[in-house]
Amino acid sequence: MKKIGMIILSFALITGIVSFILINNQAYCADNTSCSTSQLSQTGTIIPYTDTALQEAIYKGDKIGFFFEAARCANCKLLKEDLLAKGIPSGSTLLIVDFDQAQELRTKYGVKNLHTFIRIDQDLNLISKDESGEYEKIISLFE
Repeated sequence: MKKIGMIILSFALITGIVSFILINNQAYCADNTSCSTSQLSQTGTIIPYTDTALQEAIYKGDKIGFFFEAARCANCKLLKEDLLAKGIPSGSTLLIVDFDQAQELRTKYGVKNLHTFIRIDQDLNLISKDESGEYEKIISLFE
């Protein structure tokens, strides 16, 4: 009889702990956009810009974006951390471009500010540009 009581008590305790964890996790996710399913399934590629990386993205038929950053830019660092942690849509390549070293690209696409994101087509034509530095806005431009 004592064994059955201990088993029931153990089961109740485990059920209570699991319920507590799940309820707290749901409350956390309700206030935290990083828990959404769409962001958890992101599997695109984020790599430094090189001509080879750009050509590979074109060859794969990926949606292509450039993110212009500089080491001195705190907002760039935060956005890059978000991008790396949360990801970008599958079938997309985000090329991280050094703002100071990419004068030709900046001129071609009219990039004047740090943390600028541009989306280009397979022929390297500008599709869209965003200077907000907001993760959600960048993701929306990939879709």
